[in-house]
Amino acid sequence: MNNDTPSGQESPPRSPDSDRNSNDDAGMESAGPEPRKANILHRTIARVIDLLIALAFYKVIPSVGFWFALVYLFIADGFWSGQSVGKKLLGLRVLRCKAPEAASFKESIIRNFPIVAGFFLLPIPLVGWLFLTVVLGLEFLMVVGSTEGLRIGDELADTVIRDIPSGSRTNDNNIKEQTNNGV
Repeated sequence: MNNDTPSGQESPPRSPDSDRNSNDDAGMESAGPEPRKANILHRTIARVIDLLIALAFYKVIPSVGFWFALVYLFIADGFWSGQSVGKKLLGLRVLRCKAPEAASFKESIIRNFPIVAGFFLLPIPLVGWLFLTVVLGLEFLMVVGSTEGLRIGDELADTVIRDIPSGSRTNDNNIKEQTNNGV
């Protein structure tokens, strides 16, 4: 493959994402600003909000709160077109990598499995808290170390978190258009 530009300079290497998203729709106009990689601080705050909601279930409803918390953590990213409560508050969305649309409950369950596993062990004194802390720490390190901001759960579910441009519509057609035009 020849990467030379008309000026004779070599063009920068293309990422697999640019090959995947380039294309058949080059003439399509963007429906708005392009979604971009989610800010780590926003992701962390959104996760803390979701964990606080889960802990509230756990503490407020003693007999079944633990199970409500687990279910919430599993399916949270499947609500509101790929947004948990925390992500919705901070303007983030979980998207599928291969089909540019919002994550479903299936992807939410897969991507949140590592965190739910840590939360599941929480009732075990010391060991549960230690394991959850290690899982959250590893997940955070993965986000920081990945160019796309992917954590273990994102790798498992083939998902990515993006900032939602302010003022953009939230339906799946708009997500597909924006993703095909820039992410």
